[in-house]
Amino acid sequence: MFGFKTEEEKAKLADYDRLLAENKDLLAHDKAMEENRNEWMDYAKAIEAKLEAVETELIIRRKNDEFRQKLAVMK
Repeated sequence: MFGFKTEEEKAKLADYDRLLAENKDLLAHDKAMEENRNEWMDYAKAIEAKLEAVETELIIRRKNDEFRQKLAVMK
């Protein structure tokens, strides 16, 4: 009663099943890519924080060196 009667209808059903499977695969792939992107973003943020700390330290050292040079000139 509910069976497909023609080869065309069977082909359409097979096509729909194939498209559904492809879409599920794409969704799984997209999810994996998003997780990978999030991992890289976290890594980049960690590196950025380290670079900011190093930059701050270098600025402090430069100012200390400038201050020492001024003291040396005053002596």
